[in-house]
Amino acid sequence: MSDVKAWQQLLQMITGTWVSRAIYVAAKLRIADLLADGPRRAEELAAEAGVAPGPLYRVLRTLVCVGVFARQADGRFSLNPLAEPLRS
Repeated sequence: MSDVKAWQQLLQMITGTWVSRAIYVAAKLRIADLLADGPRRAEELAAEAGVAPGPLYRVLRTLVCVGVFARQADGRFSLNPLAEPLRS
């Protein structure tokens, strides 16, 4: 059982790096500020931030998985309480 635990710890360390980079990208692009007026699609956010929509969508999905942003049933992204400190 300790092997499984070690594997889980290692995976958490690896994904922790991904999450911290995704948070950095969202902060740098001011995504939380762009979502302050309500939910928006990744394509809209990418256009305003001046980046490609595909990679931004993947960053947003990553941050949804850890609770920073939320994803609506219609595919739009919105703020969660964890995103509030990212607002300017």
